[in-house]
Amino acid sequence: MEDQRTPGMPASPDNMMDQQGTRTAPYYSIPARHIVSVEHPAIIKNVDKAIETLQGNAGISKILNPPKADTRAKLFLRPEDAMSRPLLSTSSASNNILLKVTVPKRTGRKRKRGSDEPFSGVPVTTVNEQPQRRSAKQLLRSLSDNVGKYQVEPVGMVNRTHVFRGMPDFVYSTTGSPFTNRFREQILSFDYDKMKQFDIDMSKGATSNVDIIPPPSLSHGDVPFTYIYRQNPTVRQSVDTSGNVTTFNTSKAAKTSSKSARPGRAAASATTSKPPNSATPSATPSPT
Repeated sequence: MEDQRTPGMPASPDNMMDQQGTRTAPYYSIPARHIVSVEHPAIIKNVDKAIETLQGNAGISKILNPPKADTRAKLFLRPEDAMSRPLLSTSSASNNILLKVTVPKRTGRKRKRGSDEPFSGVPVTTVNEQPQRRSAKQLLRSLSDNVGKYQVEPVGMVNRTHVFRGMPDFVYSTTGSPFTNRFREQILSFDYDKMKQFDIDMSKGATSNVDIIPPPSLSHGDVPFTYIYRQNPTVRQSVDTSGNVTTFNTSKAAKTSSKSARPGRAAASATTSKPPNSATPSATPSPT
């Protein structure tokens, strides 16, 4: 569309309203809000527990106001265990818009689509019933059933996004470790009176049932290694006479059989025998 304004003339609200009628789509203004997107790797069924995995309000505040722009967020899959290793996010700049789409609530009544027949089925309501979170399939169906009846409201710009693409570390259960339980209760509680009660047995000599303390981390990296498994190209399949499928290697060397004489044993030799009644020719001098 060609701009019909006078060159050098700023776009005033009145001019924008005049041009809005000729637009093919409605015009929305985006509020100036600071929004950060966090793609949680789990299926969220409880928002409070999801926030707890991000270290609660303190972790959310650090994500919104990081010391550096690319500061990585921490996510604990077991937030109740203070010795668990967190997942680190990948922070990247983004230029997205957060939209709020409001669709009419479902009444529970049904009728044939496109007809004016009376509704059938009366919704049953209960007292203090918790609203269930609708799935993406149900939301798309609701949008298609209410074309032109839903409302769209821009919430703000999403300038940064946190994603979790790394693998979590291995987990070593320490519930049966006496030392780890004492360390978790007396040291990680950050209570001064409990910290004074912590003591380490420094006695020498052989001991039984030694408590094995796991390392802080079991894996050195969170990026999966690409092994690129593939079939040997020289291996082929064949069907034998019984109908069974077998595999064979086409590059395998053929077997050769050879015989050798044992050491200390005389080799066989071929001899010629004289035929019976045969005379040996000899040279005799002739009489003079």
